[in-house]
Amino acid sequence: MFSGTALLIFSGYLTSWRDRRALKVILGALIPLATMLAYFAARGALGDLWAWTITYNYAVYYGEGKEPPGVALARLWFLIHQETDGQTIWVKLAVAGMLWYAAKRIIERFRKSAPAGDAFKEALLIPTGIFLIFCVINYPGADGLIVLLPFAGLFAAFIFAEIHQWLGSWRLIESRPQLSRLAALVLIAPLSVVVFNAIKRARGFQIEEGRTLADQRQEFQKIAERLGPNDKIYVHGSLEILVLLNRANMNPYIFLDRGKDGLLAARSPGGLDAVLAEMKAEAPKVLGLSRLQNVACREALTGWAASQYEKLPLSFAHNSVYVATNSEASAMTAPTSGKWSAKTTGRAVSLRLTTAKEDNTL
Repeated sequence: MFSGTALLIFSGYLTSWRDRRALKVILGALIPLATMLAYFAARGALGDLWAWTITYNYAVYYGEGKEPPGVALARLWFLIHQETDGQTIWVKLAVAGMLWYAAKRIIERFRKSAPAGDAFKEALLIPTGIFLIFCVINYPGADGLIVLLPFAGLFAAFIFAEIHQWLGSWRLIESRPQLSRLAALVLIAPLSVVVFNAIKRARGFQIEEGRTLADQRQEFQKIAERLGPNDKIYVHGSLEILVLLNRANMNPYIFLDRGKDGLLAARSPGGLDAVLAEMKAEAPKVLGLSRLQNVACREALTGWAASQYEKLPLSFAHNSVYVATNSEASAMTAPTSGKWSAKTTGRAVSLRLTTAKEDNTL
């Protein structure tokens, strides 16, 4: 998104290539991309990279998360309201500033009154617009809002900069230095409010007793005590277990939500029945099964845990950790009931994926 915007700017909206600035942007973008592709190719995972970052998103996730634009925008606003604790004034100012900025750029384009150095400043709207469109297509989640923060700051600040410039153009203020300095408060006041709120939140923030990182490490020692050097662990969802225990997951299937199980079935000979049989054959000593709300095969996973494992009470990891009752039980083979097959997940997209596999498109 940002590389594409830079390419448009340095190529004069794809009209100028002689100075090679646009080619340098392309080369700069290709270097990290080529490095990443080379790494995955060397690890034998280039096909998986394509399947789970490209195929999954357009063939599965797009259909799973598709909503009418009005609903998607309402959900986005609810998320913003939730994450800002109701203090959405800066977001509202940012939206107003973006519309103001867009209108100003359009007017200057038609009047051809923009200074030479401002020729491509409207490109600032491109990544913002792309991201908002993406939010309508694909619900971003709280972490996805991070991308909006610099643009919210820029466009909100634009409003105050315009007000300051407008006040400075008054003859009364322009002719009196004291009033000019007073007008600068338009720029200082909002910054002061932001700093004040940041300090206030920082001073008022407290970690709930018993929920520190040290507490979490101590709690996870209950898991570590039950794991030998060669014992395997399978975690779905609560990846902090793997991080704090410094353990590798038994397989790559850390999240099977929102149709990932359907794509996995289409890519695996024998479907998900075969995947579950393989997982059981590896006999993990510990299971961590959380964040299963949007996982179609959750009953198969929780059924496996209930029949062959006992819950290990923990105040972390959503209290969803299980320990094998005995090694023989955890090594049992999977049933062939067909619950995990792609055709019986109850998702139309899984049927489409099976068809796509038969057509050799996956």
